[in-house]
Amino acid sequence: FGNEILNPDGSVNRTALGGIVFVDAEKLKQLNEISHPIIAEMIQKEFEESVSDSNGGIVFLEAALLIEANWYKVCGHIWVVSLDPTIALR
Repeated sequence: FGNEILNPDGSVNRTALGGIVFVDAEKLKQLNEISHPIIAEMIQKEFEESVSDSNGGIVFLEAALLIEANWYKVCGHIWVVSLDPTIALR
């Protein structure tokens, strides 16, 4: 997406990136194709670590694209929280 999405320290400027991908469906698709495999690996690693951890193998996964990214397939239970949009913005 170019250097214009980077902060001076090299981190991603999420506002700048959002300004690109949320107005162009192809750019959003490209971002998802880049990020989803990496996120899926991170989720898998958390699952594997939780099995050997003392928390009983419990992992909470909060994901806006749980269904679209097919991550729901690794979930034993899915909880949905719904609230008024004005409250969510707070």
